[in-house]
Amino acid sequence: MSFHSLLNSIIDSQSVTKNSLINETGIDRSSFYQILSGKRIPTKDQITNIIRQLDISASDEMALYDAFYLERLGKTNYHYLKFTEKCLKVIGSPYMDADASNDQTSSESQETQESQNKQTDHPTDTDQSQAVSGTILYQSTDEIIIGLTEFMVQAGEKANNHLQVSLPFDLSSRVKLFAAIRPLIASGKFQNVTVSQILHFQTKDSNEIMEKLDGFAYLLESVLAKQTNITYNIYYYSNEQRVGQNSGVLFPFYIITDNACLLLNADASKGCLLTDPNLIGFMREEFASVFDHAEPFLSSFSQKDLPQFQAKSIPAEEVIFIQKHPGACLMVTDDLVEKYIPEDFKDTLKQHFHFMRQMNASEGITLDGIREFARNHVISESGFYVEADTQDIINALEQLKARLDRNLFVLDTEKIPVSDNWAFLLYPNQYALLVPNEELDFIICVSDPDIVHALTYTFHSVDFDDYILDTSLVRDEIQKLIDENRCGVADSTL
Repeated sequence: MSFHSLLNSIIDSQSVTKNSLINETGIDRSSFYQILSGKRIPTKDQITNIIRQLDISASDEMALYDAFYLERLGKTNYHYLKFTEKCLKVIGSPYMDADASNDQTSSESQETQESQNKQTDHPTDTDQSQAVSGTILYQSTDEIIIGLTEFMVQAGEKANNHLQVSLPFDLSSRVKLFAAIRPLIASGKFQNVTVSQILHFQTKDSNEIMEKLDGFAYLLESVLAKQTNITYNIYYYSNEQRVGQNSGVLFPFYIITDNACLLLNADASKGCLLTDPNLIGFMREEFASVFDHAEPFLSSFSQKDLPQFQAKSIPAEEVIFIQKHPGACLMVTDDLVEKYIPEDFKDTLKQHFHFMRQMNASEGITLDGIREFARNHVISESGFYVEADTQDIINALEQLKARLDRNLFVLDTEKIPVSDNWAFLLYPNQYALLVPNEELDFIICVSDPDIVHALTYTFHSVDFDDYILDTSLVRDEIQKLIDENRCGVADSTL
């Protein structure tokens, strides 16, 4: 339904009259009726004022805003906005925290066990399913999930494991690939794991690009919930042919370990497990040849490799930070480095902070993060922690207040949750990084141009202001925190 049709329908269901809406919203009569007829798209303030005068449910309000943005921005830009919103919500989801992640793992383990029990109740006829030596056939998705888990357990007996995967996003979800991997890692059965996944996209097709964005948001949930000893390298290739159920390709998708290969049909309803060593070796070689010619989609690397990565990257002209607490790089001065940092790290940190301040950098943080910073007296960034004196905290708060008019914005966490554990860095039109706290040793890099373009559009769009708290509200709150700390200094001198 179009925006104006939905708006008319909602107004007609209300007891309020159009004349009263005109009077209460301050919209002139001609503009109001042009909005209702679809001849004019309202401003954000106008639609907000209209909604305030209507007694509607939260779902109707959301539907009205969605229709408004879709009409105002167009399908593609609207999708970019919602994609970025979803990614930030995934990054900031509570289950990405350690305790919640454990709960997730426990739930998945239970799910896997239930599937195994189901399989016991309805056992596969091994005489028929084992067509030839070293080959096992699966006749349903449930059987595939059981088989996947079993040969993953076998792979986990090795000290190092390399899984080679060719699965689209929807099948990754259906066969519960990551749900099978995570409990095994948590149990300690996988000591070190590398997952190399290949995706296929028709990148000339706009609908395929949208599918890529939607799929990435799903993939991000799986990747961020992983443990410390697993590395993901996800690449993609593109051509004009789309693999489907009627394409004539019998088993287009697969998962390979060191000692087995699971072949899947187009909808993951049937599978074939191969265990012949010569065949496994051959398929690994073929996978490597495809992987070498694919484009990077998502990768991860150790935090210690970040300087090397940045050195090889295109020099960035702009960077956007999203994190809970105020970051050190835009706040710490040389004097603070000299005061608090051990001698061995001073030069490195000074170079890093100087570099970041020379860039066109902007930072999105949270009001709770500012409060914790002001009351805990801790300056932190990616595992770097310094307990600062009260006066230094006051000076830093004054900096934050001044930057509200320039390169600092505070996110509305009711709309966009922000993680305690992850910092999001966007280098517009180049790449995006997810940098964890000191407890995790991997950095996630996204370099796919379609994804980075979607993120860049959103952060450069005026519509992102809808996710940001009013500046005057934030300034008042920071001033209160400054006053609290000054009182603390005064009390300590008594």
